[in-house]
Amino acid sequence: MDISQEASQVRPTDGTPGIYDRLLPILDQWKSAYNFVGSYYINIGNDPQGGEYTDWSVSKPYYDRLLAAGNEIGTHSYTHFYESQGYTPPENTNIATDAQLEFEFNQSKQVIAQQLGIAVTGAALPGAPETLETAQKIIQYFDYISGGYSGVGAGYPNAFGYLTPGQTSVYLAPNLYFDFTLLEFGVPVYDAATGTYIPQKLNAEQATAEWIKQFNEVTSHANKPIVMLPWHDYGPTNWDNKGYTPDMFTGVIQTAYASGTEFTTLNDASQRIKAFEQSQLSINSVNDTITATVTPAAGTSLGKFGLDLSTSTIKSVNNWYAYDNDTVFMPRNGGTFTINVGGTPDDVTHITTLPMRSELISLTGNGEDLNFSFVGEGQVILDLKNPAGMKLSVLGSDSYSLLGEILTLNFNSFNPLVPRTVSVDLSPGDNLLIGTAGNDSLIATAKPDRISGNAGNDMVTSTFANAEQNDLFDGGTGNDTLVFSGGTAATTLTLNVATATNQLSGSPGLTVQNFESFNFSNFLGSLNATGGTGNDAITAGAGNDALDGGAGNDSLNGGTGNDSLNGGAGSNTLTGGIGNDLYGVDSPSNIIIELANQGTDTVQSSISWTLGSNLENLTLTGTAAVNGTGNSLNNIITGNSGANSLNGGGGNDTLIGGAGNDTLTGSGGADILVGGAGNDTLNLGLLNGTGDRVVYNLGDGSDTVNQFVRGVGGDLLQFNGISSIDVTTSLLNTVFRIGDGIAGNSGFGRGAVLLTLPLVRGFTAANIGNNILAGTLPTTFRFN
Repeated sequence: MDISQEASQVRPTDGTPGIYDRLLPILDQWKSAYNFVGSYYINIGNDPQGGEYTDWSVSKPYYDRLLAAGNEIGTHSYTHFYESQGYTPPENTNIATDAQLEFEFNQSKQVIAQQLGIAVTGAALPGAPETLETAQKIIQYFDYISGGYSGVGAGYPNAFGYLTPGQTSVYLAPNLYFDFTLLEFGVPVYDAATGTYIPQKLNAEQATAEWIKQFNEVTSHANKPIVMLPWHDYGPTNWDNKGYTPDMFTGVIQTAYASGTEFTTLNDASQRIKAFEQSQLSINSVNDTITATVTPAAGTSLGKFGLDLSTSTIKSVNNWYAYDNDTVFMPRNGGTFTINVGGTPDDVTHITTLPMRSELISLTGNGEDLNFSFVGEGQVILDLKNPAGMKLSVLGSDSYSLLGEILTLNFNSFNPLVPRTVSVDLSPGDNLLIGTAGNDSLIATAKPDRISGNAGNDMVTSTFANAEQNDLFDGGTGNDTLVFSGGTAATTLTLNVATATNQLSGSPGLTVQNFESFNFSNFLGSLNATGGTGNDAITAGAGNDALDGGAGNDSLNGGTGNDSLNGGAGSNTLTGGIGNDLYGVDSPSNIIIELANQGTDTVQSSISWTLGSNLENLTLTGTAAVNGTGNSLNNIITGNSGANSLNGGGGNDTLIGGAGNDTLTGSGGADILVGGAGNDTLNLGLLNGTGDRVVYNLGDGSDTVNQFVRGVGGDLLQFNGISSIDVTTSLLNTVFRIGDGIAGNSGFGRGAVLLTLPLVRGFTAANIGNNILAGTLPTTFRFN
């Protein structure tokens, strides 16, 4: 990355994008399309006055992004040996002193490591080819180096290994042309006239073709070739407008990818070279069994290597489950592998593909289940033992997919220091019941069930105990019914029809989806249910249930127990069943079904409502001026805060007006009328053969009581919380006023009006007791 030390080109002062603003999106595209990574070598710069330096606040985010994508960063020297730094001739490592080499390479390495928080393991030497002596002086600071430019083969053409037998660091030489060579320096072309090679510059398309030709030549000469492609940051970006194009580079990368090439960093490649060179391998072959023992050297890993059997097909590997048709994938610490070849491969769960650059650390298995750890990103592919009828469990991957017997595990992130630990488990499968397009009846078992109704109006039946096996009940499309029984009186289930993921909770491990009707009539516990927007049918069982239909035309049945049924919006049918049930209605189209002798039931209504058969009580809710009407039973009818009209109908009813100016009509029977707050009108029902009771509580309004019958056997008045009442006559009416309790006081008959009895006269101190029922306080009545 020659431009890395040119601060004004990393971040131009005119605000235009810098070189790495252009380069990194290209690298991102290559990573996404080809899983491409590489090694990037930076100059720090040592001439701030001349503009050659690194502003780490600017450059570090670019370098961090490179590292996060799995790339490597090394040093290209401190100054690139520019003439401005005193190097004459420039860009020639061979003329540098030992101190200069230490500064250029070792000190730049230390600065990069400190600024980026990484270990810098390698260097790419700039400039002219170095001598062996120069290379040896530089390589002492690194795990590996890549040599200086010499067209093809930097320093030592096609050299991958150790400079001398005593070396422990690796030397790597490019075996493809530099991009600079192709377009700016020229490739050597033989000139017959002069008998010499003359450099010939290429254009971008010709450069791609030349690279591909070289790639094919290198890969044709080795079983596992190493191809090293050197290029500069100014190339794909065409930073200096020298004719480079991104496609020039993409073409050869795409060709390599299509041929199965694995892209690595040079640090990765050097570590593999060390491990390969220092490991020990012994092989013994008897008939169709090959025994191979591979031992790594200390500090190296074999987790990126495989035992290649080439012409043999692997049938199985004893107690090892990572191999494809002809290669056994080894773990970090190697081991002994007994490989059986020929014949049909055994049907066992094993890894068949590991992603680029991944390192297999460890693996255990039994032919069915598999546990392994590795470092890497991408996809790990397994061939499972026939999973038909088995339950698959995968832990440790970011996601996975199963197609037949092929399991693909996806790993989206990479941390070279944190291995991924994975568990793949095949266990005895669930009971799978799948319905047809018709109307099916599917019954859960004591095993883990996976039930899908598919199309049609299906019925799925289960006991509470059978459902507790991590079951899945899916009604599918159509109008489907879930039939549920069992449990105990202490069991409570919660049903929410509108919930897509799981409609029923309270049964551990059970998932219920896509049902419209629910029959819990034989369920022993309680059900709390909320309907959805559709037409729901919910039947509860023996418990004290709470059912809310929500929107839609719903059918709610409480079963036995003291149930609460609220139809919600729509035309609903509510059936309470045995028990003291509570009904909530807000639509005149709601229907309540209650049979005789099934308890004392209450209707709560926000609209005008008439009690149907076998319903005892009615309570008006809200604030609207709505009305309530009883039936032939002994009803309790209670108004709301509005001006209500309450009519008891037949029976001995209790009418309670509540707030508001209410009208209460007792009709037949011995009724109790309580006006409550507000100025109420109470109609007792003249000559109905029974005596009614009017209850007036302290704080009520000024009420009018019609059809009051005075005398023995007549109607009754009950005053609560009032100690003194003045009884006066006004024309043909009797008026009851609050009194002060002082006989002969001039204030007699001037207190607030409590009750007015139209067309009623004749009360005296001697006879008033015939029509008075004692209240909560002793009351003194005074007369005029």
